[in-house]
Amino acid sequence: DASVAVLVLSDDYSFDAGIAKIDGIGRALGLDKAAADMVAKVRADMADVTGRIAQSRTRPRALSFLTFGQGGAPQAAGRMTAADGIIKLAGGVNVFDAWSGYKPMTPEATVAAAPEVIMVGTQTIEAIGGVDKILADPALALTPAAKQRRVASADALLLLGFGPRTPEAVRIIARVFHPDVEFPTPR
Repeated sequence: DASVAVLVLSDDYSFDAGIAKIDGIGRALGLDKAAADMVAKVRADMADVTGRIAQSRTRPRALSFLTFGQGGAPQAAGRMTAADGIIKLAGGVNVFDAWSGYKPMTPEATVAAAPEVIMVGTQTIEAIGGVDKILADPALALTPAAKQRRVASADALLLLGFGPRTPEAVRIIARVFHPDVEFPTPR
């Protein structure tokens, strides 16, 4: 009613959805060529990352969670979340794929899930008080991830944004998921 153009883009936590966002925004702004160039660069970067992931002998079980302030239980990422999408793109397996969305993380479920890697945004690390505090959590401390200090982290917007920087996010996480493979930073 306000005569303002609105662009609605799919947001389904996949690499292809990120590509569609770049393309859709480029078209909406009349920057088709720039968007096509960016899509080509992002596709090439992702092809490099996924090619390296394919060389790995591992598919680590990963846990990702968010925390929302003081006192509340951390929220574990199930399937159909941005965290689940990044875990899969980075060649991991989400330990909580039995449900969709985010659910409170119980100590029993956390221990039983036995994640080999913890993936968390740097903002969550800061809110909790650092990696050592996360790994000292009574439930997390009993997991293989904590015992081996395997924590993959990046800025939450980079990690969960699904856009032009998705290959960068996947590369950061894949370095921890797949220590048997080299992931150089592109030039």
